[in-house]
Amino acid sequence: MTKEQTKIQGEIWVPVRRPWSRRKRFWILTSIGILVLMGMGLSSVFWLQSQLDPPGNEGEAILVDIPTGASINDITRILVNKDVVSNFTITRLWWRNSGPYEAGTYSFRTNMSVSSAREVLEAGPSVSTNTITLPEGLWLSDIEQRLLSNFPFEASELDAVLRGKTEAFQIRSKYQPAEINTLEGLLFPDTYSVSDLELSNEVALIQKMVNRFDMVLDDVGYGEAMAKIGLTPYQVVTVASMVEAEARIPEDRPKIARVIYNRINNDMRLDIDATVLFAIGEHKSQLTSQDLQIDSPYNTRRFKGLPPTPIAAPGRAALEAALNPADGDWLYYVLVDRSGKHFFTDDFDEFNRQAALAREQGVFR
Repeated sequence: MTKEQTKIQGEIWVPVRRPWSRRKRFWILTSIGILVLMGMGLSSVFWLQSQLDPPGNEGEAILVDIPTGASINDITRILVNKDVVSNFTITRLWWRNSGPYEAGTYSFRTNMSVSSAREVLEAGPSVSTNTITLPEGLWLSDIEQRLLSNFPFEASELDAVLRGKTEAFQIRSKYQPAEINTLEGLLFPDTYSVSDLELSNEVALIQKMVNRFDMVLDDVGYGEAMAKIGLTPYQVVTVASMVEAEARIPEDRPKIARVIYNRINNDMRLDIDATVLFAIGEHKSQLTSQDLQIDSPYNTRRFKGLPPTPIAAPGRAALEAALNPADGDWLYYVLVDRSGKHFFTDDFDEFNRQAALAREQGVFR
C-alpha cells in the first residue's frame, strides 16, 4: 500500500491527498502574488498611457490664450479646463522641467496627447495678436475707454457686455452674486494678447479677462473667504479693490485690509476717500466738502458698510492682502511720507496729530 492510499471497508482503496508542504505553499502563494502584481502593473501602465495619450482622435480646433507670467501649473490648468489634455497632475509632472512659454494665443485641439500639446506650446503663439496692458486700480469705465481707444469695438455693444445689459452675451464671474450685473472689479489687470478673432468680438476678449480673474482668485484661495474672513468672496474682492486704491507701498496693503475689517467689526464708517471719488465719477487729487456729501451707497464717508460693488480692478497683491490681513488693532491710517508710507493707529487723537504733521510737511493738503 502506498502512502497516498488507505484501505477502508474491506477491499476498497481510497486515494488520500497529502497536505502541501510549507515550501510548496510558499512558492504557490508567491507565484500568485507575482501574477497579481504584474496585472496591477500592466493596468497602471495602460492607465498612465491613457492619461498621456487619450484614446480616440483629436477633437475640434480651439483658440487658447496663455496669459503673461503663467506658470506650468497655470498653463496646465487652462488646458485641462479647455479639454485639451485630460489629467492635471500627470500633465504637470510630465512638463515639470519645461517652459517657460511665451504668452499669446495658441491653436490647440481637444483630446490631444500631452506630448502634442507641448509641441504646440514650444512652437509659440500661432495666432497673430495685438496686446493691451490693464494696470491695477482701473475703474471699469477706464478699462472701457482703453479698449475703445485700442480696438475697433462698438461702444454701445462693449458697454452692454461690461455692465450685463444684454442677456444674449452676458458674461459672469463665478464669484459674482446673482443680483450683480456689472463687471466692475472683475476684470483682472494684466497684459493681454488679443487675437484677430477677438478684435471683432469684444465678448471673447472680456470673457478672457473674467476667466483670468477667476483663475487668480482660485489660486489665491477665495473659495475659503467665508471661513477665513466671515465675508463672501465678492465682498472680500470689494475690500481688495479699496486696498488697491488706497495702498501706495506693498507692506501697507495687509494693514489697510485689517483697518477695513476692524472698522466693520466696530460698526464704524470706513471713511475711505477712494470710494467717494468713485461715487462722483471723477479722478482728482482733493475732495471738496460738497463731494463728501454725495448721496451714494459708495460714499463711505456718509454710509456704513462696504460699497455695493468693488471700486477698482484689484491686482493679485491686493487680493492676497484682503484675504490675509495683517494682525493689529488699528482703526485709522494716514499718509505720512511722500514715498507712500501710511501711519497706523487705534488712537483717534494720535491719528489727528500725525495727519496735522503730514500736512505741515506738505505730504498732502
